Amino acid sequence: MRAKTFDFFLWATLAMLSLFVAAAGAADRAALDAAFAALGTYQWGGADAASIQIDGLVQVCHADPALRAELERRLIGVLGSEATRAGKEYACRKLRLIGTDRAARALGRLLADPELSHMARYALEGIGTPRAADALRDALNRTEGELLAGVIGSLGALRDEKATTKLIPLLQSPSDAVVAAALAALAEIASDKAVAALADYASKAPPARRPLACDAHLAAAERLMARGRREAAQGIYRRYYDNMELPASLRVAAFSGLVCASPNEADRLILEALAGPDERLRRRAGRLAGEIGGRGATLALARGLGGLPPAGQAELLAALQYRADPAARQAVLVMLDSSDPSVRVAAIAALSTTGRADDVTRLANLAVGAAAAERETARRSLVEMRGRNVDQTMIDMLARSGLDAATRAELLAVLNARKASEAVPAALLGINDADADVRTAAALLLGHLGSEREAPALARWLCETRSAEDRARAAEALSRICARGGETCAPAILAALPGAPAEAKPALLRLLPLVAADAALETLRAHLEADETAVRDAAVDALSRWPDERALPDLLQLVRHARRDAHYVLGFRGYVRLLRARENRGRQEAELLSQLWGLARRAEEKKLVVAALGEVPTPEALEALRRHLADGEVAPEVSAAIVALAPGLARDSRPAVLQVLNAVVSANRSERDVAEARRLLKELQP
Repeated sequence: MRAKTFDFFLWATLAMLSLFVAAAGAADRAALDAAFAALGTYQWGGADAASIQIDGLVQVCHADPALRAELERRLIGVLGSEATRAGKEYACRKLRLIGTDRAARALGRLLADPELSHMARYALEGIGTPRAADALRDALNRTEGELLAGVIGSLGALRDEKATTKLIPLLQSPSDAVVAAALAALAEIASDKAVAALADYASKAPPARRPLACDAHLAAAERLMARGRREAAQGIYRRYYDNMELPASLRVAAFSGLVCASPNEADRLILEALAGPDERLRRRAGRLAGEIGGRGATLALARGLGGLPPAGQAELLAALQYRADPAARQAVLVMLDSSDPSVRVAAIAALSTTGRADDVTRLANLAVGAAAAERETARRSLVEMRGRNVDQTMIDMLARSGLDAATRAELLAVLNARKASEAVPAALLGINDADADVRTAAALLLGHLGSEREAPALARWLCETRSAEDRARAAEALSRICARGGETCAPAILAALPGAPAEAKPALLRLLPLVAADAALETLRAHLEADETAVRDAAVDALSRWPDERALPDLLQLVRHARRDAHYVLGFRGYVRLLRARENRGRQEAELLSQLWGLARRAEEKKLVVAALGEVPTPEALEALRRHLADGEVAPEVSAAIVALAPGLARDSRPAVLQVLNAVVSANRSERDVAEARRLLKELQP
């Protein structure tokens, strides 16, 4: 609605503008007069026609100097009028956009006004002309406290060098807010005079103000850097970095600036800090080592790696890992032989980005034979390692004769994590490995990366193995593949079943709902009366998980004729699940669920039916629920389902709804449901 209103008024504004520019007359001027007069009663949050109209004119007036001047004149008039505070602040916001030196003079008069000073400064900062800065400087003598601090801040925002001589004496103010604002403004201005004043004050400031003064001096150095005055900035940074008596936070900040200001010395400065005893400085150096650019920097840092103490080496290795520049590889490899465990771990981690395929063997050996921290890091590096031929190198290693089982298992796990589908053939060989860990890793890889093409081999393994653990591994891999491949995997599972030993058939049968082919359902039916208990159980379990309603008749038969309670429960739940999965459930579902009620043996099954009926938005479902209000085993669930279902049926089936709600009240099975039923009856009855 707001958008439509704005569009309308913007259109009206543009139309008015064309008439205004053409000097057509009194009617349009009257409309503009009315819009500005309305600002006299404007309130915050207002979006009335007047402000929207003025907003539209402000947007287009930059192309029309005459209109802009007229709008500026009228907005200035608002500032001197009896308009509300909100109206004057609105005028300030618009003058920020279109104001000139004429507006600057009017805005300057508001800088001492406690209510309007902030918005006046906001407008002057937007105007940004020398006259705007003059107005702010003039106000330095007319304001105090927070207002003075605000004016100082605006002069800093404009980086007004002429204000420097007036700002310097304010550093002696008793007001902390004024001093803080003056320091920040001088740092933004960063003229030679301002920087000298900051340097002098930082050396003489009272202890409580010295940290703020030093911060401002460093901020001025940053401004100098932005202006290309690198040497001047270096001098400031050096002053703080070289002073060992200063707080660590200041030295760290100065160090960061010095590195940025000294690109030709950055690597040397970083290496010096990494070699030093200050932990905070060392950490910052490590971070900067990862950020400075260029291959030359990588080489310089790598050359200095060996001369650092262990703490510095670990920090720099982390930076080299972040840089991900292969130029550091050789230096990183040397660190693998360090006597310090933290350095070795950092070097192993760095190989994830600096290493290449040639390093796979060494990392693989570490992943199976090193201490815990190094072992885990080596695994991570193998998974994350970049570069060409890394996957193929691992696959080739798997084909080597004599490779120990632990390494074979590790490589398969890494290839799986790397999603290296080229390793699937190697994993097919791995499921026949003599080592159980290798078979496990191979099965996991096949389950993750395999397709229907691998299903026959996995099915054969499942049937031929004598190991229950291997059958479980094969079944898990097949279930993942079948979940992805669906019916394309059916031939492999169905072909394996006829000749499968009894101990393998349950696992195969449980896969059939995942492939969901017609032939798979027929196969399940054939196994429901198998001689082996485990096979029958698996067939019933699979039937109960069948994904579509082709299984409904079979599930109903199972419910009616199951000799084992477990089979009956699975069939009942499967039947209800499929009915609840139907879209647009209606009368047929209500009838089927009502019939199923008669087959419920326990309260648990009755509750399933009640929950399902409560999701069927038909009068038949409501009536079926009413009939069961007297059943003490499920009465609370029935009454809750009725009061939840009734409102949606009230419009088309009011008499039936009223009857059932009255039945809930009469049955009095749940205080909450009775209260809700009475509320609904009160709403529905005329």
